[in-house]
Amino acid sequence: MQTQTQTQTQQQTQQQTQIKKKKLGPNDKCFCGSELKFKKCCSNLDKFADGQEKSSENILICKDAFQYLYKSHKIIDISNDLTVLNYRKYQVKNYYSKVIMIAEKNLINSAVFSTRINNSESNIMVMYKGSYRTFIFNTLNDVINSISSMIDNSDNNNNMI
Repeated sequence: MQTQTQTQTQQQTQQQTQIKKKKLGPNDKCFCGSELKFKKCCSNLDKFADGQEKSSENILICKDAFQYLYKSHKIIDISNDLTVLNYRKYQVKNYYSKVIMIAEKNLINSAVFSTRINNSESNIMVMYKGSYRTFIFNTLNDVINSISSMIDNSDNNNNMI
């Protein structure tokens, strides 16, 4: 004979399983919170995992530095695709993966930088698992410890989940 607590636990487990099995339809509201339909928002999230093919010299230097420190992580350049509309999508898509996203300020992404900069001269942004750091490229060596702490803390917090 089951206790009331065991019965409630089983019911909750069944409800959670049903929720996980339910697929998001193209006309359902998107899970990212944008209030858009899924088909107009996050249905093609695969593009947010690869970044762009060509990178500037500054981004290549940043990528090399982070690849040296984080050999098991993927480093992508999102400079030419990062916008206010898809900033959250990049963060959501790559939250549970080891993807470090780097962007250099340009005309396409300047609105993202304008709301997230520590210094008006900041021209590089590093994003990882919901966190970000902005800095001036010439200070990369000075801020690498801060960025490493952000990445390490995010990895440690994810291991606890």
